[in-house]
Amino acid sequence: MLPFLFLEKHYFYKGVNPSGFLLANWRWGAGASLGDLWVPGIPNNMPAILPSTVTTSLKVSDLMLDSLAWNDALVRSTFSVGDAEAILSIALSTRRVEDRCVWRLESDGVFSVKTAYSHSFSLSPSRRPNTLNVNGEFWKKIWKGGIPTSVRVHAWRVCNKILPSLEMLASKHVELDSHICVLCETKQECTLHLCCNCPYTKLVLQTNSSVCQVCFDAQTEGFGIIEWLSFCAKQLPQKAFEELLYLLWNVWNERNNRVWKQKKSLAIDVALRACAGLAEFRLHNVRARF
Repeated sequence: MLPFLFLEKHYFYKGVNPSGFLLANWRWGAGASLGDLWVPGIPNNMPAILPSTVTTSLKVSDLMLDSLAWNDALVRSTFSVGDAEAILSIALSTRRVEDRCVWRLESDGVFSVKTAYSHSFSLSPSRRPNTLNVNGEFWKKIWKGGIPTSVRVHAWRVCNKILPSLEMLASKHVELDSHICVLCETKQECTLHLCCNCPYTKLVLQTNSSVCQVCFDAQTEGFGIIEWLSFCAKQLPQKAFEELLYLLWNVWNERNNRVWKQKKSLAIDVALRACAGLAEFRLHNVRARF
């Protein structure tokens, strides 16, 4: 019986998911061909076969002796020096095992939708929650605030730059008729523009004097969206910060009404609607303040 190569601790990339990340792997026995991905510690796990070598139908098992050891001379004459050393450093097993495809995200090697989804989500370019330069107090002001859950989620999406603005949709290769903001109809629509720089948004925020004074402070010039919101959270009392988030959510709703329902409202009407909506929510949802 021929000895078989069995690598229990090494997983070699064989399959590739649509986003380009290698997920499905082969756990090799000795049935692999010499051109497969079977050697750890070298680029792409694929050994470079010397041009002078005849490799027709050769298998990994052909590189082994009956004494359960590598055929040193054959390995060195078949591969480059570095690859040969990497191959000879692989310990051989006395067990006969078959090649099989394994899922590297599970300890038992069995594919699961849960781990596939979690892995893909963790690699999403739009997911950057751990790189945001904000502290716990900032998130506490959002998640513990006396505002509807939909408003909190909207703020979270804004902070993580996953709000489906026209700029975001374009980055996902969505075909668009225009990239111009439907609120001001002058500038390209992005998250920062919608929340801070849009003339229409400014008109809405100006209806709240305490919010307006902080939001358009000279210090915020050149801030990104997360820096701007973080600054507002630090400078505004809890109640005023909640009013800012509620106003921004209503601006987003107005934007969506224009896109999907072709309905327009004046900035003052949006502000009044937001004020009335938040007052009603607070009336019926008394919460302990911290």
